[in-house]
Amino acid sequence: MHLGLGRGIVYARDNDTGPFRSAILDACLHCGAVDPQCEGTRALYMYELVNATPDREFYRGAIQKALPGHGDDWDAVQCFRLASYMAMDGDDRARQAMYEAFRPGPRMAELMGVDFVQMDGMEGFLFAAKSVGAMLAAGLTGVDEGYLYSHATETCGEDKTGKALRSAGESEPQIETYRLAAEAHREESQGDSRPNEVSGLAWPELKSRLPELAAFWLRLWGEHADSENLVLAAHDLLAAETPEDRLQYLRVFQRRAFPLEHSCLLRLAEHHDEKVAHAACIALANMADPAIRELAFRVSESCGVGREHSISLLCRNAAPGDDEIALPSAGLKRRRIPMSGTALVGLSGHFGNNTRMSRQKSGCFSRTMRKGRVPFAARACCPDY
Repeated sequence: MHLGLGRGIVYARDNDTGPFRSAILDACLHCGAVDPQCEGTRALYMYELVNATPDREFYRGAIQKALPGHGDDWDAVQCFRLASYMAMDGDDRARQAMYEAFRPGPRMAELMGVDFVQMDGMEGFLFAAKSVGAMLAAGLTGVDEGYLYSHATETCGEDKTGKALRSAGESEPQIETYRLAAEAHREESQGDSRPNEVSGLAWPELKSRLPELAAFWLRLWGEHADSENLVLAAHDLLAAETPEDRLQYLRVFQRRAFPLEHSCLLRLAEHHDEKVAHAACIALANMADPAIRELAFRVSESCGVGREHSISLLCRNAAPGDDEIALPSAGLKRRRIPMSGTALVGLSGHFGNNTRMSRQKSGCFSRTMRKGRVPFAARACCPDY
């Protein structure tokens, strides 16, 4: 469960979960994701697990009670997302609890605000925008005034969102403050030359800026780098001595195949540092090699930190019949269980769209996307969503 494996949901459906009540509740109230900025929270996974237990009402009530007094952290994001799933499934108590408890901090305000857009469209957006605008008016720093607006335009339409903001801003100063900041941010980002600036750097220049660059920029650079610069980055990865340096270098190869002999990636995929192991698995998923297939089964059968990523390694390395081995080894069965987009696409392609696993998991994933209940992890795995 703490690794986000389907095994927990399967067990909850078929066994008594009473002895694990406190552990399940703790996993609901605290985000257990290794790198939530990249993979999102475990909200959707925990919602599926809770609904598989006979104590679902207990967990629903406990989550709603935890909303007031929330922090400005990923735990709060997960709790509000869980409550939003309840609300979208018809729980009016959860919806009311969210509106009454929403007192966001600057770091997570917009991530939590999108839940209101998902629930109630424009009405929810204006409610969240007013809260963010109040923080901006108070002079709080670190508020991201771009993501919520962008999400609202995608959900409700750009014209409708702009008109609603202007109309509400005439009588609500906080919303007007938010509108001005969001539109200024939008104009600035449209003229932002940073993506071209970063992707055009040579590796020695990029390396000197590593401490200031987030994972997104390293992945972007790796996607556009020429072979010569990519080889330079690979050599530096081989020479890296600290987990922090290894993690930064590995992020370069999230969407590009490692250009050198990759035995070092095989070792890093079983590294004791969870983030390093996670990043190494992502890099190896871009490559085809029998050793990667062996690693996938070895990791899935162990209790290693990379176990939840083992199926992704089969995306380019699966052989006929591997689904009969890989899914049970990783705690999955041929049932309706949430699965990462990367593994879903890879396994569906290699195991065939006519298998029951492919049909059920593809159906589960597409239905979940249509309902708007897609965690950020799934969006990261499926960038076209």
